[in-house]
Amino acid sequence: RFKVDGSGEIEIPATPHRGRAVLGVRPESTVIESIESGRGLEVEVGAVERYGDRGDAWLSLAAGGRDLRLVHRGAAMELPEEGTRVRIRPAHEGVHLFEAGGSGDRL
Repeated sequence: RFKVDGSGEIEIPATPHRGRAVLGVRPESTVIESIESGRGLEVEVGAVERYGDRGDAWLSLAAGGRDLRLVHRGAAMELPEEGTRVRIRPAHEGVHLFEAGGSGDRL
């Protein structure tokens, strides 16, 4: 599990690393879930851009007293509507961990 400051936890593949880390996930390696699923972090959909059969959903996440911006990239017809609340989580194959502070080396 990866704890996000003030926003909850998300499931990630097992790692031997313990302590603080930076989680890196590409927009196309995220999964949108319904609020009711209970999986992932709760976010608000601020904007949706569709181009052809693909698109981006621009999301806001309140974490540790900050408002973070996230992007989900997926099939245009499956993107959530602007103004709705959904959950986002990384696809397990798309997770990258980096050292927090200092060098930022991949773990």
